[in-house]
Amino acid sequence: MTKPDRAILDDHDAGGAHLAEESGNARFGFEWGLASTIIGAFFTIDGTVSLIFCLILWNHGSEEHGLGMRDLRLAQIGGNVCCVGSIVITVIGFLFAVRGLGYARQRRRAFALPLTGMLLNLSALVTWIIVTIDLNMILETFIRWKTYQLL
Repeated sequence: MTKPDRAILDDHDAGGAHLAEESGNARFGFEWGLASTIIGAFFTIDGTVSLIFCLILWNHGSEEHGLGMRDLRLAQIGGNVCCVGSIVITVIGFLFAVRGLGYARQRRRAFALPLTGMLLNLSALVTWIIVTIDLNMILETFIRWKTYQLL
């Protein structure tokens, strides 16, 4: 006696192609959520490290930081460019999370990963707004001190 042949669905079979197409579209929510979570996690950690840098800069650079007026202005411009770039990327990560939630809701799949990415990107956005304000205040204070020393 031989075993009965089982019907195996593969990508070339009409039924298998339909299943492969459906499962491929179902992963979009996961992929967008994963991208959002990675972006949010990186920029949350990076924002925290930047806040620590600002604290060290304030504590050890208050009097003799060795920077001229042009250096301070350049640092202010460069800091603003980096902070605004980080905020823009964080907003893009948030939009990835929204898109992942939309796909997960549309396909009735789990939405934990896009939701995690959304929360991480929100925390990164708040952190980078605080870093931007803090860095500008520190550099502006250094510029004022340098101006008073020149008088």
